[in-house]
Amino acid sequence: MIKSFHPQHLSDLRKSGLLDATIEAAGIYTVLPGEIGKKCSTVHEHLIHRAHHKGLI
Repeated sequence: MIKSFHPQHLSDLRKSGLLDATIEAAGIYTVLPGEIGKKCSTVHEHLIHRAHHKGLI
C-alpha cells in the first residue's frame, strides 16, 4: 500500500520511471510541512552519528 503522498509528488515519482512497488519498498512518502524540520533534524543527527562512527569526524 502506497503511503501518503501529495498528488504531484506521486505523479513526479511515477514520471521518473519508479514503479509503485519500488516507491513502497523504499518507504518514500510526502513529508507534511509541519514535519520537515523534525525530519531534517533526525536525518542530520543520523548522518553525524555515522560519520563519527566511521572516524570521518
